[in-house]
Amino acid sequence: MSDDHHRAPAAPTDAASRAATGADGWFWASDVPADGARVEMRHRGDGGMDVRTSADPDKVLSYTRNEWLAFLDGCENFEFDRLAAETDDAADAG
Repeated sequence: MSDDHHRAPAAPTDAASRAATGADGWFWASDVPADGARVEMRHRGDGGMDVRTSADPDKVLSYTRNEWLAFLDGCENFEFDRLAAETDDAADAG
């Protein structure tokens, strides 16, 4: 993965994205209710990303810019799709 392959994520610009941004800079998928359980993210000034869950907002995972870009690269290359399938299988079994 080259560093120029990805650009730093842009700040939200459309109405749906702005509606899914908290006053403290954390944002989440626009189709998740503000009071629902969700994964939240926040851009850091150094190009990195902080990630937390709304269920336990005091526990924050921090990723460097390169770590975050490697994760996005994996998403774009469908490297994590099997995790979604495993989650669906577990929910069906339960």
